[in-house]
Amino acid sequence: MPSSLTLATARDLARLIAQDTATTAPGVSDTKANSLIEEARQWYASTFPDDTIALAYNEASAGVTTSLSLTTTNTFRSLDTCFSTDTGQLYDKVDWNLLTQKSQYDTQNGVAPSTITSWGCIRTGDNAWSVIFCPAGAVATKIRIYGHYEVPVLTGDSDLVLFGNHGSRVIARLAALEMARLCGRPADFLASIAANLPERVLTRRDDLTRLLATQAMRT
Repeated sequence: MPSSLTLATARDLARLIAQDTATTAPGVSDTKANSLIEEARQWYASTFPDDTIALAYNEASAGVTTSLSLTTTNTFRSLDTCFSTDTGQLYDKVDWNLLTQKSQYDTQNGVAPSTITSWGCIRTGDNAWSVIFCPAGAVATKIRIYGHYEVPVLTGDSDLVLFGNHGSRVIARLAALEMARLCGRPADFLASIAANLPERVLTRRDDLTRLLATQAMRT
């Protein structure tokens, strides 16, 4: 199965699509082209979050009852799913501030610990989160948390753009569109690049919708 394009391959493809292939003094420098590819892949990752789900935390020993200070290996855009690996129970995600107030109320009024049903979280740093559980658990339970991670920035030509062969080619085409804009290509040329993007991309980019709306129907 074909793998994701590397940064170098994606850049070459973007140049080919944008017709900016001059070996000396191209319209867009490699540095700018790399920036456009990075911008496109970050947009792609945030727009299609199902492609960036990963395990953020896996409690294997002590378990939790009330709260957790979590440091993740990756930078996560959000933490979304939490469940007990002891019981298989999926916890309801609730606003962190509301759960904090509920926890304070329970403590002040001597509400006895019972069984955790809800959880909430708030970011305290790029890779740091505060997680709270409610009601407080009478018995410590092991948990697992999944979330949507932010793709790390590409640092070299051999780095993979990610998202598979198809996804990385879509990203290269998005970058090519911006390269063509910077090179001063006419509107119909830009539209011809955009017209070959998947519908799910076109419907999420208002600028592309407007661009294609001004063009005559293709037959």
